[in-house]
Amino acid sequence: KLATLRPTMLPAGIGLGLARSSPSLYRPSIGPSPPSSARTSSTLPTRNAPRSAAPGATPTATPTASAAMPAFNDPSSQSNFPAVSVTHVDFDVDVDFSTKEIAGTVSLRVTVGDLAQDRLVLDTRGLNIEKCTVEGAEAAFSVQAEAHSVMGSALTVPLGREVPPGSSLVVAVTYRTSPSSSAVQWLRPEQTAGGGHPYL
Repeated sequence: KLATLRPTMLPAGIGLGLARSSPSLYRPSIGPSPPSSARTSSTLPTRNAPRSAAPGATPTATPTASAAMPAFNDPSSQSNFPAVSVTHVDFDVDVDFSTKEIAGTVSLRVTVGDLAQDRLVLDTRGLNIEKCTVEGAEAAFSVQAEAHSVMGSALTVPLGREVPPGSSLVVAVTYRTSPSSSAVQWLRPEQTAGGGHPYL
């Protein structure tokens, strides 16, 4: 969940679905330095190869790549993964320790799954979404009006067209955190081991 995105959240708020490709969406460190960028990538998990049949057992057909796979359902997310998967994440954010706010843009490289898709749905919690773009063009977006008590508010970004299976494109989200961005925790200098600087 954007820089608050849980393993489905980015360092401050947007859950990208990447977390479910790799159990830890990654949590790039964000310190008191000037605007910085963090990149992470993930690949979808693969299934284990089928075991050899026991002696005397009746042979069974080996699944092929084209065999129908059961639908994936993540009960902890409102995103549309794996219909659209986030494969890379780039952050360009400012961290303000005086106001306890993170603001900036996260650029998401997304890939469409087995069927054409016309939207990307992300998990967010406690974020102020200011702008979304698809391949550099500003896009309309909507945030779930009534937040889920556990999963937050789904952010839906139309892709502007039916994007064919296997296609990749870049969706950028400009946002800022809020006091309710639960994925961000701020420590005062006296709460740290060194005692000289605040910590995020």
